[in-house]
Amino acid sequence: IQTVVTPVNDAPEFASGKGNYVFAAVAEDTVTAVKTVGEIAGSAFSDPKDALSNHGADALAGIVITENTTTSAEGHWQYSATPTDGDSWTNISRTVSETSGIVILAGTSVRFVPNAEFNGVPGTLTYHLLENDHANADLPAGNVIEGLYTDGKVVDVSSHKGGTTQVSVGTAVISVEKIIPVN
Repeated sequence: IQTVVTPVNDAPEFASGKGNYVFAAVAEDTVTAVKTVGEIAGSAFSDPKDALSNHGADALAGIVITENTTTSAEGHWQYSATPTDGDSWTNISRTVSETSGIVILAGTSVRFVPNAEFNGVPGTLTYHLLENDHANADLPAGNVIEGLYTDGKVVDVSSHKGGTTQVSVGTAVISVEKIIPVN
């Protein structure tokens, strides 16, 4: 009797004790440092179950932002695939959720732009990990979100996370230490 085991994808996980990322404090009226999603979430990404299969562990493809707690008084979280072009930044919606999350790819940059004269601790972003899954090669039917690997893609992950999907069940937070008053 021969037994054949067909590997399936397993969702990514956060490495133990990793995931939350804090941008360093900046003076009011100053934009935070620019960091890629890979810099923010790369060390948090883990795919231990897929590492046991024939194709090996998947890599970080990006994140899906599902909560933005900033207020209009604080400023805006932004992302850009081309951060050296000053006009190419896009605000991250304050209405993102599990049913309308925003995909931000690993090579894309993120920053926080405080409003003029704002100081204090601004709201945060909550995100799920997104794996590359070798072009969806072993995802069961119904587990593929069309266009998932597109910056700014709005996706519903409310029932598309964990298990054999490309999205982690767990979440982590991106924050700014604080915006320091200068006058």
